[in-house]
Amino acid sequence: MRVENSFDLYTPVEVDFLRSCYGVSLEELVCTQEPFRHTHLPAHRKGSDADERPSSPSDKAAAAAGQKLGIPKELWRLVDALWNGKALLEKDLFQAPFDVSEVAAIREALDCGVDFPAGCAPHAYVEALTSFLAALPKPLLPPDLYPAPDADEASQRGLPKRFLDALPPLSYNVFVYTLSFLREVLAQHHYNRTSADKLAMACISCMAPRAEDKKGETRRLTALRDLLVTLLTTSSL
Repeated sequence: MRVENSFDLYTPVEVDFLRSCYGVSLEELVCTQEPFRHTHLPAHRKGSDADERPSSPSDKAAAAAGQKLGIPKELWRLVDALWNGKALLEKDLFQAPFDVSEVAAIREALDCGVDFPAGCAPHAYVEALTSFLAALPKPLLPPDLYPAPDADEASQRGLPKRFLDALPPLSYNVFVYTLSFLREVLAQHHYNRTSADKLAMACISCMAPRAEDKKGETRRLTALRDLLVTLLTTSSL
């Protein structure tokens, strides 16, 4: 508090942060068996030099036993909710506006490990899913793997497989899982009015880091979009 013609007064404030699965690394997410709200901040995030490790005793035991999840449970819950909620038949999926309060309720349910609230629109689940991927500390698709915009035809032919093979293991799991769901979305495009181009751009917005507004970066993102379209429409990969 600033007092005129006197000293400034400072009031100490103490807070306890509520942990959220949003903004957490894939490595920590797949080692966390419990709802994320109920876990403790890892030691390395408290200023310690300790290596990254699970947050709770049960999670430590699971990791020690090699029981890591293949993908984050939160990602599975969101995709499962979209699938069972018949969201694939919703018009303008990945394009329509969403209710912010519904997204907040979905995120709270994810963090606390409780049932999702009834009545939330598919568009709110889509936003919860894309914002979950966008909040990862490291982009799901590393920039150094983006295809070169001026690659010749021979290089382009084997690019999709090389791209998938070059992804880090956890990123590969999450990307392929999400890609498989998006292929199912695309298969219902007559109902949900999506397209391969629209879904590819949705992937870029949440899986790729925000690029600087430079001609070279724009061309690389265009090449990445073309690659994603190929991955979405080629069932043999």
